[in-house]
Amino acid sequence: MNALRSVLIGGLIAILAGPAARLYGEPGLFLALLAIAALTAFGGLNNPKMALFARNLIFWQEFAIGVLTRLAGLLVAVTIAYFYHSYWALIAGMAATQLVGLMLSYALVPYLPSPRLAGWRELMSFSIWLSLAQLVNTINWKSDPLFIGYFLGPTKLGFYSFGDRLAQLPTNEATAPLSATLFPAFARLASDTLRLRSAYLKAQTLMTAVALPLGIGFAVIAEPVVQLLIGEKWLPSVEVIQALASVFALQSIGSAASPLTMAMGQTRLLFNRDVMLLCLRIPLMVAGALIASVSGVIFARSISGLIGLVVNMTLVRQLIDLRMRTQLQANSRSLVAVSTMALGVAAARVGYDNLSHGSLLSVSWLLMLIFLGFLLYTCTLALLWRAAGRPEGPERVMIETARRLIIGITDGRSKWPRPK
Repeated sequence: MNALRSVLIGGLIAILAGPAARLYGEPGLFLALLAIAALTAFGGLNNPKMALFARNLIFWQEFAIGVLTRLAGLLVAVTIAYFYHSYWALIAGMAATQLVGLMLSYALVPYLPSPRLAGWRELMSFSIWLSLAQLVNTINWKSDPLFIGYFLGPTKLGFYSFGDRLAQLPTNEATAPLSATLFPAFARLASDTLRLRSAYLKAQTLMTAVALPLGIGFAVIAEPVVQLLIGEKWLPSVEVIQALASVFALQSIGSAASPLTMAMGQTRLLFNRDVMLLCLRIPLMVAGALIASVSGVIFARSISGLIGLVVNMTLVRQLIDLRMRTQLQANSRSLVAVSTMALGVAAARVGYDNLSHGSLLSVSWLLMLIFLGFLLYTCTLALLWRAAGRPEGPERVMIETARRLIIGITDGRSKWPRPK
């Protein structure tokens, strides 16, 4: 079924390749979209038995595949870009990522699928709404590049897309490992509302405690990071990073709503949610692009993102009777700590702005800003936690994790052979 779905989506992309090339006046887009259509169809052949590891909360295989595929895609893309200076490097990187992922999925879990449609009714009863929700969600989140490319041109689209990708990195990469465990973990507790509510709060507050300082911290130092590490010609993307990195971080407060809804078998609610957000987001994006160019699109996306946060929190209240006030209170210490961090780093940035950019001193100052942000966030969070009486929460999980790491490192060193 997954292979058939991928072929259908790939076929749809192939059909739209010609009209899209004519719409944007880019003849090269036709072949590029045909290649992407083929990769999409090919992507449905991955080993379906990998799902068993997620169900049993075993994730080292997924981690290995994720790391190796990204390295392969990066290596191929950078090599082709260096020698040929062509956008085909991006597509070649995508192809390498998919091919390596396909081979690794069968190498790690030997399995020979036999094509059949037995049990499709049972699968469709759960996945039909989820598939439709993913389709709507994809249209929702990919609509802004389409509008920017059409109304504002490829240059502004390039800056916007680059800033969008960078803005997502800190939050997504930090929370992805935990997010992958939530659906199977919640599914095991679906019949026990009290335990499910407790597990949801623990997981959600931990994700927020990690995502907030990374996302908002990156937003505060976005300009020096882009200036020093990427180059001044990409400074127009800073506005995008500052706004969207902050929104992505705040959205972590409700980001566990989707796995919770799936675990309770209420996938139709996800479809209804995504349709509602699509109907809200598209008019905002068009109006923003026409009225205020890229800044208008950024504003529209920020507003729709915050509305999406409220919708997710409402969905959680509906599913497990967890009030929005309770959800916000559970994250109050993290919100206060990250506000303190942002104000302190923003004030200290004045010293960086007065330096000669690109110098060793400016690099040292940037590292100091990062360390200052870490110090302000962790100390404020620890003080607030102690003042609250050291309740259950993300702070306790972080302390316990750090303690285990220290014990593991200490034990490992004690086993090293002593020099003679």
